[in-house]
Amino acid sequence: MLFSAAKKIKKCREHFGISQYKFKQFGINQHYLSMIESGKREPSSDMMKDIYNALYQLTDGKVENLYTKEQFLMTQDDQIRYWFETNYSSIDQKIKDYENYSKILRKYKMFDLIIENDIAIGQFYKEKGEFDLANKFFFQCLKEKEITKLQKSKVYREIALNLRRYSNYKQSWYYCLLALDELEDKTSNEYYQLCFDIGAMYYKLNNFEESNKCVNYLLNHCDVPQFISLGKLLKALILQELGENKEAQKIYKELIQCPVDYTDFMYANFHLSRSYFIEKEYDKALSYSQQALDCSLNDYRRDLIRLLIFRIHKELGNYEEALKYSNLSKKGILSSSILVHVKEWYEESISLFCLLKDYETAKQLLEEVSCHHQFSSLLNEFKLLYLKYLSQENTPIKDLMIEVLNLS
Repeated sequence: MLFSAAKKIKKCREHFGISQYKFKQFGINQHYLSMIESGKREPSSDMMKDIYNALYQLTDGKVENLYTKEQFLMTQDDQIRYWFETNYSSIDQKIKDYENYSKILRKYKMFDLIIENDIAIGQFYKEKGEFDLANKFFFQCLKEKEITKLQKSKVYREIALNLRRYSNYKQSWYYCLLALDELEDKTSNEYYQLCFDIGAMYYKLNNFEESNKCVNYLLNHCDVPQFISLGKLLKALILQELGENKEAQKIYKELIQCPVDYTDFMYANFHLSRSYFIEKEYDKALSYSQQALDCSLNDYRRDLIRLLIFRIHKELGNYEEALKYSNLSKKGILSSSILVHVKEWYEESISLFCLLKDYETAKQLLEEVSCHHQFSSLLNEFKLLYLKYLSQENTPIKDLMIEVLNLS
């Protein structure tokens, strides 16, 4: 049950039979106390402390049997927050009883708590890889009139990152712009982070000119080492796409020699490995990818590096090692639901089994794809890849046509 300041004061006073005049000796005017108890005045936190201290002395400390000082000083909002945090301490409880407590929070106009809770549930689903569900709660936050500009920016960015997971780079870029527009401090870490995010989206959209502008802004205006490193990494990726591999490699090596933290070291090694992979310098690619793997603490990044090592071994003809890293990376890559990486894993794995002439396992992978509706858009492409390898085996046309019909 919630108690207002007025009810708590009156309850204590009447319980111990203390008149309002008794508070005068503690510098608390009887008329003012009467206005508080009748709800005509809202006491400040300092006044509530003074009243409690007076009650403590007037009751020889027995007031603690009704309220501790902490309980007495709690505002109505504090009481609701305490009730919510006590009864819904786990994310599972918050999800299970969402409708019931949301009505209560709205009744008492606890919109800040509603927004915080929706963001927390959205982030929970994001961590689970359920990006559509995560965005459902993020979009709910945006409907609240009481949402602050900083919260709105944070939510827009969360939506953008989830859309990026589906390779929906154009919409992701759009929500990053919305997030940036909500920020008033153009020198905050949040602002620089979004500058990088927008540059990364331009890069994914193959708009290297605009991506480069974002990078240059970051490098010219930001003095935070973390964002400078991110800017340099993106600069190197742009150079790589423009065919300036050697210049990109210089930046990667510079970041490896003087990393800001382990993530810079990992990313630089990973992208340098990819650069050498493109140039077909597979031994160098393997060396740098192994360094990236050794210092990676993130499960998904580790699986992404394993996918690269899988591809390198495949190109080197080390099929047993390739198969090992294919299996190691599978669970993390597929559970991420990032289409571009899922596509890469299936393409490489189907082609590996075809190279091993294990066409049955390759067909099983095709069946796997068909069972996952989120990957179904890739199925025809994988079927064509499988048939391409089959046709190279001088398979009789009749048998090849039967395979085509079976895959249809």
